[in-house]
Amino acid sequence: MSFQIDFLGLVYFHHVPNGRWVLLPDGRTPEEGIAPHFASFFLERAKVVDDSQWWRHCPDRKALTDVCLREYPICEPSTITISGLEAPAEHGCRLWNRSAIKSLRENKLVHLRRDCDKDIRVNPDTAETIAKLFVGCGEIATFVMAGGATVTRLRVPHGDLGGGVQIVATTSSGKTMELDVVEETEIILSNTSDLVPTDEEYELQLRNRANFVTRNRSGVSPRRESAATDGYDDQHSHFRIYANLGTPPHPEKLKVPHDPPPDLPPFLSSHPYLLLLDGEQVPGADCGNTCCG
Repeated sequence: MSFQIDFLGLVYFHHVPNGRWVLLPDGRTPEEGIAPHFASFFLERAKVVDDSQWWRHCPDRKALTDVCLREYPICEPSTITISGLEAPAEHGCRLWNRSAIKSLRENKLVHLRRDCDKDIRVNPDTAETIAKLFVGCGEIATFVMAGGATVTRLRVPHGDLGGGVQIVATTSSGKTMELDVVEETEIILSNTSDLVPTDEEYELQLRNRANFVTRNRSGVSPRRESAATDGYDDQHSHFRIYANLGTPPHPEKLKVPHDPPPDLPPFLSSHPYLLLLDGEQVPGADCGNTCCG
């Protein structure tokens, strides 16, 4: 049995000897002119076993309910643990008999220090994050979305632990929140601006679906077009939120990527949330994953 996690938006992979720290910079209150960013899990309702111990889920917008999805926000800065992501034990205890991290094209991610700001120093203990997650095993693969954002998929063999997958968020005050999902789940962990259309926008899309592409020959909806404009205005780029990982933050120093790294395969998924975004609300090149240590 296994499960996978797709990391969407502003997500930084920090290399350490025994794995990766996955850091989501806190973008809830960004600089003026930059859209707030929110960290959330997007899960198919049928895959959720118990959500009673999590923060209250976001209001059920019609765009999500029509495809049986639910958004579970991370409401406070938290350390996330997900069962099955632990690093293998040194002496091969049967319970931890899983492979270490394997990497496929991860080196093609934008390197925050090498490519964007040679002075930035990222420390997982002090970085201003809305969420951080340690990954000690699995296979990491990097892709590119239609809008230009890089996205990373982590596939995790769940070994012989049995049962489902447990997601736990522990806040700085020690409060814990928990989600339980079935195995073989595709989990979306997103850190983007609000990409889900309002009920009014969604109804308009449905009514005008037949001529929607005709009126937007670029494949970019008005909602996506606004994001693209932000993406190429460096002063108001979503990418500047990454500066929150440095101590102290210096957003003015960050060189904003305008294009995705070359030679990345397209990101393909049957997850309803990604199908909902495809070609309409997908993030641009300045709102993709980055790395490294």
